[in-house]
Amino acid sequence: MPDIVTRQVSREVPFAGAEGKAAYWLVEVTPSSGGEGQPVHRMNFARCEGHLSVRELLALLAMIDMDRDGGPDLPTLWDMRDHDFSQVSANFARALAYALGKVPERVGTRRGFLVNDVDGYATMRLFQQVVSGYGIDSEDVFLVSYDAEEVLDWLCEAGGP
Repeated sequence: MPDIVTRQVSREVPFAGAEGKAAYWLVEVTPSSGGEGQPVHRMNFARCEGHLSVRELLALLAMIDMDRDGGPDLPTLWDMRDHDFSQVSANFARALAYALGKVPERVGTRRGFLVNDVDGYATMRLFQQVVSGYGIDSEDVFLVSYDAEEVLDWLCEAGGP
């Protein structure tokens, strides 16, 4: 189970790509800014390792969206700290953004991207700007950060438990 969540609600669902792997869970988190009695929020949590292609990331997204416990209307935390961004280009970010336009169920749903290096940050910010620039979704529903607590707190602002 990821160490930045309060409780794992569903089983881990693994996903294997050609050069990387991923897994996702439905989790419950309590914002770090809250104290006792703070509401618990459900969200999708995906962790990516190695390098996943656009096609593989979309297949993973489809699995998350079809999951009966989670689904496209829940905020999603993408833990990309172990994703290899050295193989990623601007075309990758554009292709991923255009493909996301074919998933209208996710429009307006918050997505947080947790990264650990400049390549990851720049790639995911480019993705965010392409999504917004082409009217696929609002830039306001994406957050890219190096700080897990910041991402979790922001995703918890998305709504009730």
